Amino acid sequence: MANKQRMKRDFFVLAGLFIAAWVFLAVWDPNDEDDESEEDSQTIQKTIEETPEDSKDLSGELISTLRYKHISNDNSDIVKALSEIENKLSSDEVEFKLYMDNSKEVNLFSLPSNMIVISRGLLKMIDNAEQLAALVCHGIGHLKYNHSIAELENSLKIAVIHSEMGSAFDEAHTVLNNHRYTVDMELEAEGYAIELMNEKGVSPKALSNFYSKLYKQADGVPNFLHTHKGTDGRIKSLNDATESSTNISFSFDWDEVKKKL
Repeated sequence: MANKQRMKRDFFVLAGLFIAAWVFLAVWDPNDEDDESEEDSQTIQKTIEETPEDSKDLSGELISTLRYKHISNDNSDIVKALSEIENKLSSDEVEFKLYMDNSKEVNLFSLPSNMIVISRGLLKMIDNAEQLAALVCHGIGHLKYNHSIAELENSLKIAVIHSEMGSAFDEAHTVLNNHRYTVDMELEAEGYAIELMNEKGVSPKALSNFYSKLYKQADGVPNFLHTHKGTDGRIKSLNDATESSTNISFSFDWDEVKKKL
């Protein structure tokens, strides 16, 4: 009698487990997790696309978050010098705006919205105005060919616009410092820079001299050159490049400007 009751109980237990398993398999979709991951990715992209126009202005967000200073918003000697260089290098082919970053890091960034940002640390390393003009020409070369601009733009939007207020500054700096151009991109940008330098009367040797100076003054390869690949070969190509028939001139004394940095 006891055995019959135990068998009856076990039968109902097994039947219950079978029904529960059947119900689970009937409603479970193995693609749910992939769908959720895809939905998360789409949500990020949708958030970027649906950001209000005033927030979508990435240049405005970068200026606000990283405190970039456009050369038209200041009357200091350094900003006046940068303004003159921007005017002398401007052309109908590539529009750009030159900004200054107060960072001590040695760097120059070509960013979405046709921004070229040069750091105070880099300005202090420059020997003369022609070197500065040559560096800006190289930055214009990256804008000319839109090197990684779309990828960098999305990364910066997520870092600056969609980060919490306190972390946006650090997030943006991380994105910029981790950004790298390929050797092919560097060579392409340098090729256009040489054309522009010839057109504007800037010696390509000004850029090669600056690269060589960074190598000599740094232990190993400086961070600036980590973001500018293939520099050894480019120094040679710059030295071999044809010189312009004209020489660019400036109204300011770069040595006096540097004293106020």
